Amino acid sequence: LMVDDVFSSKWMGAVEGFHRFMHNQKRILEGQGSSDLVPFLYVGRIYLTHRRFADAYREALLRSMPNMLFPGKEMYGSSVLLFGSFEVQPEGFSDYIDDEEKYFGYPTS
Repeated sequence: LMVDDVFSSKWMGAVEGFHRFMHNQKRILEGQGSSDLVPFLYVGRIYLTHRRFADAYREALLRSMPNMLFPGKEMYGSSVLLFGSFEVQPEGFSDYIDDEEKYFGYPTS
């Protein structure tokens, strides 16, 4: 699951919605199987998976891109990998898009 604008001051509703979901997901997803989604990657957007898959995803990403990803901070009890060229910037979402276009070499908008 990918969530955009979690760190954007321009989209405070997205920020609030993400954190409300993370605090209440067990109640929200009750009866849906596993309700333990955790963040594992931040590359301008937060990526979530079930807790049981998070380590496998992190390990695979670190193996496939050893010079581009590095362990970041813990968020909601889960280690989050960070992409080396992305930092949370106060300028907002448009900067992330511009950085992605420069890095990947194609327009993303």
